Amino acid sequence: MANIYFVNMTEDDFLKKGRSSVVPSLYKYMPLEYGLKTLDDGQLWFANPILWTDPFESRFVRALYPNNQSFPWKNRVFCTCFTTNASSEAHWLIHARKEMGIKLSLDREKFVMLLRTLPNDWNIYIGKVEYMKTSNIESISINEIPFKEPMPSINDINNLCARLLMLKRNAFRYENEIRVVIVQGETLQNNYEGIYIPLHCEYSSPMIMTDIVKSISFSPLMGEKTRLVVRKYLKTKFKDIIIKRSTLYDKSKNEINLTW
Repeated sequence: MANIYFVNMTEDDFLKKGRSSVVPSLYKYMPLEYGLKTLDDGQLWFANPILWTDPFESRFVRALYPNNQSFPWKNRVFCTCFTTNASSEAHWLIHARKEMGIKLSLDREKFVMLLRTLPNDWNIYIGKVEYMKTSNIESISINEIPFKEPMPSINDINNLCARLLMLKRNAFRYENEIRVVIVQGETLQNNYEGIYIPLHCEYSSPMIMTDIVKSISFSPLMGEKTRLVVRKYLKTKFKDIIIKRSTLYDKSKNEINLTW
C-alpha cells in the first residue's frame, strides 16, 4: 500500500462534501486524442516534471543544490494535474485545445483508494497548488521563497520537495489546480518521460475504471458531427459513464432587453 500525504490541505479538506452533500469531482481537461487514449487504455499519464514546458515549474527539478547535488527526487518523480473548476472557458481553450477537447470527471474518494493500491515503497502527494509572484519563485535561496504557513523545513526534505513542486505563478491562479505527485522508491531507467497508472484495481479494493471516471464532457466548441461520432464510439465501450456536452456557451432561455 502506497503512502499518501496531503500538501497545503488536509485529507478532510480534499474529501469535504459540497452543497449537494457529495464530494465534488476532480476535473481533467484534455485534448480529445489524449482523452481517448486515457479511456481506451484505462491508464492515466504522470509526466516527469523535468519535461514541463514552463521553466518556472521545472526549475526546482533541473536545479543544482549545495555540494553539486541534484533534486532529491530527480527522475523518480511523476506528476499529473487536475482542477476544481467544473466549468472553465480558460481550461477549454488552453488545456483542451478549443473544439477538440474533453473533460474527465473523477471520483475523489475512489481515486484516493486507487492510489493507495500502488507499490508500498511509493510516496504520493496530493496538494493544492500554491500561487505566488514570479520573482518569489525565481529566488536563488529557497529560504527566501515566501511559502504559506506552515513553512517547509530544510530538515524535512520530502515535504520541502513536495511544496516546491506545488508552486506556480500568480498568472495561473484561475486554474485552481490540484496536483498529484508520485515518488517511486527507486530510480528506474526506462520511464524517464513518465509513467502510466492504471485506472482500475483487481485486488485489495477491486475497482473498474467506471468507478473512478464518473462522466465525460465534450468541449462546448466541438462540432455536432464530431461530437455525435465520438459519443457513439464511447457509448459502445463505456456504457456506465455519463457522456454529455458542456453548456458553457448555450444561449439563455430568456431574452435580454438592453437599454442605454
